[in-house]
Amino acid sequence: GVRADTALVTITRWPEELRILLSWTAALDLDAHERGPVQGGGQFHVFWGDKGSPNAAPYAFLDGDIETRGTETITLTRQIAGTYRFTVHNYTDRRATPSSPSSRLGASGAVVEVSRRGVPVARYTVPNQAGTHWTVFDLSGTTITPVNTVTYETNPFNASVLPGALRGAAPVPQEKSAAPKRNVSRQAVDSTEDDRP
Repeated sequence: GVRADTALVTITRWPEELRILLSWTAALDLDAHERGPVQGGGQFHVFWGDKGSPNAAPYAFLDGDIETRGTETITLTRQIAGTYRFTVHNYTDRRATPSSPSSRLGASGAVVEVSRRGVPVARYTVPNQAGTHWTVFDLSGTTITPVNTVTYETNPFNASVLPGALRGAAPVPQEKSAAPKRNVSRQAVDSTEDDRP
């Protein structure tokens, strides 16, 4: 057998890799969402219900769905021309509204860290405001434009639609239990380990 202390570890990197790490400390189900352009028009939406793919369109994938405090990472392995938007949704309090408010997202300790090929390029902390949907930033090429606003959104599929984007005809689930989960196996991507903690 192979001893763990002598095993070779290879770090997977893609030529245009951009990693977006969401971390939080509160006992909430926060979800990372990434929308971006699709070649030929329209847009993709990577989230807990469609984790994407690193090796085929949309060239973006979510590493997993954490349903309590922790981290979620979305990695873009290739970008095409257009605007990408990263958002965070407080799934735990998804039914909150301005008349029945929640300030737990703003108090969650949520932080988003962006790195390109392992080099940190941006860091955002959730504003301490009431709401369930944090629009963190837009990305176009190598330009990251902070948005950093918190609003109410019961269904994140309604939010963050990019200008000029077309919606797909397929219905989108509003509840996690109703969504078929499509997992991206890291072993299918690369049989070696990556550099995430």
